[in-house]
Amino acid sequence: MKKLVLIGNGMAGIRTIEEILKLLPDYFDITVFGKEPYPNYNRIQLSKVLQGDTELKDITLNEWQWYEDHNILLYPGETVVKIDKKRQLVYTDKGKEAPFDHLIIATGSTPFILPIPGADKEGVTGFRDISDCERMIKASDKYRHATVIGGGILGLEAARGLLNLGMDTMEKGMGGTLGFVAVVVGLGAMFGQMLEVSGGADRLARTMINRLGEDKAQWSLGITGFLVAIPVFFDVGFIILVPIVYGLAKKTGKSLLYYGIPLLAGLAVTHSFIPPTPGPIAVADLVGADLGWVILFGALAGIPSMIIAGPLFARYISKRLHVVVPEYMNMEEVEYDRELPSFPLIASIILTPLLLILCNTFSDFFLDEGNIARDIFTFLGHPFVALTIATILTFIFLGTKRGFTRQEVQDIANKGLEPAGIIILVTGAGGVFKEVLIQSGVGDVIGNMMAGSNLPPILLAFLIAAAVRVAQGSATVSMVTAAGLVAPLIDILNLEGPILGLIVIAIASGATVLSHVNDSGFWLVGRYFGLDVKDTLKSWTVMETLIGLVGLSVALLLGIFIS
Repeated sequence: MKKLVLIGNGMAGIRTIEEILKLLPDYFDITVFGKEPYPNYNRIQLSKVLQGDTELKDITLNEWQWYEDHNILLYPGETVVKIDKKRQLVYTDKGKEAPFDHLIIATGSTPFILPIPGADKEGVTGFRDISDCERMIKASDKYRHATVIGGGILGLEAARGLLNLGMDTMEKGMGGTLGFVAVVVGLGAMFGQMLEVSGGADRLARTMINRLGEDKAQWSLGITGFLVAIPVFFDVGFIILVPIVYGLAKKTGKSLLYYGIPLLAGLAVTHSFIPPTPGPIAVADLVGADLGWVILFGALAGIPSMIIAGPLFARYISKRLHVVVPEYMNMEEVEYDRELPSFPLIASIILTPLLLILCNTFSDFFLDEGNIARDIFTFLGHPFVALTIATILTFIFLGTKRGFTRQEVQDIANKGLEPAGIIILVTGAGGVFKEVLIQSGVGDVIGNMMAGSNLPPILLAFLIAAAVRVAQGSATVSMVTAAGLVAPLIDILNLEGPILGLIVIAIASGATVLSHVNDSGFWLVGRYFGLDVKDTLKSWTVMETLIGLVGLSVALLLGIFIS
C-alpha cells in the first residue's frame, strides 16, 4: 500500500481524506499529524463553545473510533517540524519519523496577533481553536473587562461569547466603523447607480449648458460635476460625462482641458469634501464630526476650490497645452431608450439628503430640546433616514415611474453595490487601524507629540493626510489613514462641535493634493485626454493641488472664527 501522510487534522484535511477513502478505500496507508490533542471538530461552531451553549464533544466531526475504523494512524498533539523531500520523511517535535509516498499539507491559518507593545502579555489571545476558547473562559474568571480588536464575524462572535461569560466587552475596529459607514456608502451607491442608468447625470450637464450657453460651458460642467459626484463615484461620473467634453472641444476647436478641467474639478471637490461620498463619510465617523457641519464646510470650501481649480485654471492651462480628442477615443454620446428625467427632478433628489442632514444639525442650535419640530428633523436628518428617503425617491421617480420593472430596479441597485465593497473594506480597515493605535497606546504617543507642536490642528491634519497621499496615492485611503492618526490628537485637545467638521475638510484637502503616478485617477485622466505623464502632472496634478490648498485656506479662515 502507498503511504499517505496528512499534516493537519482540521476540517479541510480530514474532508479530503474522506473523499480519498470513498474513491480508493484500500489504496493508502494513512497517517495523520495534528497539532491539537483532539480529533477533528467543527471550527465554525467554536463561538458556541465560547458562549457556553455547547461542548467540544458536541462539535466533534470525527470521533476517535472513526480513525480506528478506517485504519488511520492519528498522532494528536504532535507537530511536524521538518519535511525531507529527498528521503520522503516527515519529522515531528516529539522525535517521530514517518515515511510517505504522498504528502498533503492542510495546516490552515494562523491568527495574526498585531505586533504592538503588550501583545505578549497574559490575557492577549487569538480566536481560532479550542485552546483559545479555554484561555478566554479561564480569563473570564480573573478579569472583568475585555476588548475585541477586529469587528468581523469572528470578532463579533467572540464579543458575544465574552458577554455571556459575564465580562464587559468593548468591540471596536472594523465593526464599529462599518456599522455606520457601510450603510451610508451602500445607500449612496444604489442612489448613484440609478442616477447613472436613468441618464440623470447627462440631463444635468445638458440643461446647464443650454441655459448658460456654450460660452459658459466651463461653469456648466463644473457645477454639473459638483452635483453629479454627490451620489456617483468620481470615475463613473467622469466616464459618463466625458463624451460631452469631447463634443464641445470638437465643436469649438478649443483644448480638451478648457472643458475637461472644470468637469474634473467639480467631480474631485465633491468626491473629497461633501458627504455622502465615501471619504468624508469615513473621516467624519472616525473623528466624531457631525455630518451637517461637514456638508456645510465642504460646500464653503468646495465652491471656491472648484472655481479656482476649474474654470480659472482651465483658461490658463488650455492656452499652454492644446489637447485634442485622442484618436483611440471614438466615443459616441450615449443613446438612452427612455426620455431623460427633468432637471428639477434630478437636482431635488440629489439635494434632498443634504438638506435633511443640514436641518438636523441646525435644529440643535435653533430649536429647544423637546420641540416637536426638532425631534422630526433629528429623525429625518439622520444620515440613514435621509439617504434611505433619497434612494427610495430614485427608485420610484427614476425607476418604476419611468418604465423600469421592479426586477430591473433591483438589478440596478445590486450592480451599484459592487464597486462599494472595496471602499467599505478599506474604510473598515481604517477603523481597525485607529483602534490599534488607541489600544496599543501608540495613539497617545502620537497625539501628545502633535499636541506639543506649534502648528494648529487643522494644518497638522492637512500635512498628515498630504504625506499619506503622496506615499500611497488613493484619496480615500489617505483620508481614512490620516483620520486614524489624527483621532488621538482630537481626544487629547478635547476638540468637539463644528471644529471637527473643519478637521474633516483639512484631511480631505491634504488627501487631494499632489496626485501623481501612484493614483488611479492620474492614469484615468491621462488616458481619456491623451496626455503623457509630464502633461498630466502639469494639468491634473496642479488642479488637484489647487483644490487642496484652497480647501485648506478656507478651513483655516473658518477656524479663526469657530475656535
